[in-house]
Amino acid sequence: MRAFTLCLALIAPAVAAGQPLDHPLEVRSSGPSAVDALCACLLDARRKGEAEGRLDFTAEVENTGTPVDVTARIWIGSPHSIGRITFAGHSGIDDSTLRRALTVHERDVLDLGELRRSLARINDIGVFEPLTLADINVVHLNDGVTADLTISLRERKRGGWSVSGRVL
Repeated sequence: MRAFTLCLALIAPAVAAGQPLDHPLEVRSSGPSAVDALCACLLDARRKGEAEGRLDFTAEVENTGTPVDVTARIWIGSPHSIGRITFAGHSGIDDSTLRRALTVHERDVLDLGELRRSLARINDIGVFEPLTLADINVVHLNDGVTADLTISLRERKRGGWSVSGRVL
């Protein structure tokens, strides 16, 4: 448990500072649960980075030969905000209806958790094939801190019947 606490203490100041890292942040973990502690720490750092709009997250893990001594180098990119949100591949529903389903908006921080919730709300409409993050094209703008999003929709085929209920 001590390795996990050490790991969080090392990552928290860099992530909380809100600045991009030009050099990697180094995290070391040792002890019988070093690998588990480091994995949990990296996952926590990635989640925190995603919530802050940091699209670029790279970790390089080095094992010094024994499973009780592990080092990770972490590069976390700059926080991004959402520039323009556009929709492609729809004809039956207008943009305003789709925008009402979104929980992220233009000029907000690009929080991937909120973006996933937005996709789930669009999926709940039931008109499109299920959306995932892979259906979103992210274009980094030249300013380095803004990203435009294009959400590619695929309408379900019309005219099909779906019957559910109890069979007697």
